[in-house]
Amino acid sequence: MKFIPKFTASIEEGKLVLLHRDEFIKYLKGFEGKRVQIEVDKFREVRSLEQNRRYFGALVRTMADEAGYTVAQMHSVLKADFKTEWVKHPVTKRMIEIVPSSTVDNKEEFNRRMAHAEQMANEMGIVISDNF
Repeated sequence: MKFIPKFTASIEEGKLVLLHRDEFIKYLKGFEGKRVQIEVDKFREVRSLEQNRRYFGALVRTMADEAGYTVAQMHSVLKADFKTEWVKHPVTKRMIEIVPSSTVDNKEEFNRRMAHAEQMANEMGIVISDNF
């Protein structure tokens, strides 16, 4: 899978104002003489590396160890407990449960996910260390 960087900008008086203009120009040089595709979307603040470390390094790992689950299993339990959606199966027309990925969470949504996991840990009698 090829890594495609994302560049942040704002629109001011109808003009694109890049946050890291020099890096963008440098990246564009690799496309000299080629036709390109440009996609513009509303900025979405994604979860931070610190949030990821706390969630997986402290919450999920500690809870998994205490419950006798793997980290992947505990993460799946937490995802399902936090948010599920019901959709109609296109063939059978039965309602089926979908568990959305946590990767689409922005910082605010991920904070709610972590608070939910911390509450579950508390209910399990697990103390989560702040040192992770």
